[in-house]
Amino acid sequence: MGADRPPPFGQQGIGLSPRCGVRPPTQPDSPVGQPLLAQAEKAFERSSGSTRADKAQDQRIQRFEAKLSSKNEVIAELLEENVKSKKERGEL
Repeated sequence: MGADRPPPFGQQGIGLSPRCGVRPPTQPDSPVGQPLLAQAEKAFERSSGSTRADKAQDQRIQRFEAKLSSKNEVIAELLEENVKSKKERGEL
């Protein structure tokens, strides 16, 4: 009768009792844990196809690159004119 009694408070082991024959569901080989782990792996996988958000972001990047390129051309022309005018005035 004394062997079936649980240990005193504070001396219990952590987890389920082996007498119950039940393993915690956090073990990966448990029937409950396997589908959850498979779903977790799928959740963190990247899809091979581009999503609509990815395409929109790519288009936005292309627009900004085109805008930056045109601004760089304008700056180059202004600098060229500035150098020419300074040479004419003898500042360079």
